[in-house]
Amino acid sequence: MATPGAPLKPIPSSVRWAGRIVGWTVVIGSVAIGASTGDGLPRGASWFLGGFTVAIALETHRWLPTQNTVAAAALISLLGSLMTALLGSRSPAALKLNLLIWFSHLLASRGLTRYLLRPWRSRSGYGVGVLVGTTLLSGVSIGLSQAIIGLPISITGLGLQWVGTGVALLAASVWLLVKKPVPELPNPFPAGLWLILTLTQLIAGVATGHPVEAALAGTLMLAAFLGIYRSARTARRQDQ
Repeated sequence: MATPGAPLKPIPSSVRWAGRIVGWTVVIGSVAIGASTGDGLPRGASWFLGGFTVAIALETHRWLPTQNTVAAAALISLLGSLMTALLGSRSPAALKLNLLIWFSHLLASRGLTRYLLRPWRSRSGYGVGVLVGTTLLSGVSIGLSQAIIGLPISITGLGLQWVGTGVALLAASVWLLVKKPVPELPNPFPAGLWLILTLTQLIAGVATGHPVEAALAGTLMLAAFLGIYRSARTARRQDQ
């Protein structure tokens, strides 16, 4: 029997992670089911993006509390759905799918941008560089996914989308900041998830007859590989 007034024992890490996995799987799975069963959207693509979103969410849990991740996800997804509606889509299935598209692409792009800029973390302007890089990268990446699933994206619409991703990132930034002053180890996992998602865009573009989108996805992957290589070389020189 516990002593009155004694502090509660912390919840075991395995229990916390099990709860996170079950919670994200239920939430994202329900969105994927709704998106894949309405308006003829591809079932496999919806479920893949659902699983990808779970991976991104769990990766975010490595450096942020649960409530921060959920709040950031809600803000990004809400603004993403509003932007999709402003761009002309009123499809309920497309709006549900964009809950996955915006959150997954924006968080993966942010992880890749932070990894690319890690040798310059101590310089002034690093935060602005992460914000601008994430906005541009995720704006293009989100546009690719929306074009492949059949949503019209024009040059004007893509510019509006970049503004929207910047606003979404700014709105969620207060929840995405690391509050604890601890040294941050380089983490390539978000960059790897971004590469996997972009490879999927390339394959989907070829399979669905979108050669321009497939070529753009391939170009983005090549640029990311070169950026990762350059970042790794710069970090090695700084450590010597």
